[in-house]
Amino acid sequence: ERSLKASKGRLQPLYNLGLLWLSVGDLKRSESYFSAVLEGFPEFVPAIHALGALSEAAGENQAAIRYFDKAIGLFPGAVFSHYGRAQIYLRQQEWEKATTSLKRTLSLSPKFLRAYLDLSNLYGLQNRLGEAQDMLDRALRLDPQNQEARQILKRIKESSRKRRLKK
Repeated sequence: ERSLKASKGRLQPLYNLGLLWLSVGDLKRSESYFSAVLEGFPEFVPAIHALGALSEAAGENQAAIRYFDKAIGLFPGAVFSHYGRAQIYLRQQEWEKATTSLKRTLSLSPKFLRAYLDLSNLYGLQNRLGEAQDMLDRALRLDPQNQEARQILKRIKESSRKRRLKK
């Protein structure tokens, strides 16, 4: 731990130490290890993504988006960077950007249950109930016992029923 200089042979151990410190909640120390990895290998996507996640956890949304964008630019298939970016856009109520990021997440990882649930909630907020229900149906095909999906679907069906009665 004395020297965080990253040689090519030490990148993975440094990255792993960053993950270890992250797992015990020492965000500063974790950040120093991920940064050291990037000094030795600036295109190491997992470390870039990890710094994005740390920035997001610290409430530094713009920095997080920059890290996620960089990870995606280097590796367009960086599923968790697309998803991390979507989470920020959802909190910022940037619906179109969130929709784009969630759809990209699902195109890369069609079994990403949480992305279906988030997209269904987003569609529900926009009164796009048919699309919301479609996302929930897909989520339930992945996990038929998922209680969250079942509860959301129940609310959507109730909203749809109330809308029909008003007409």
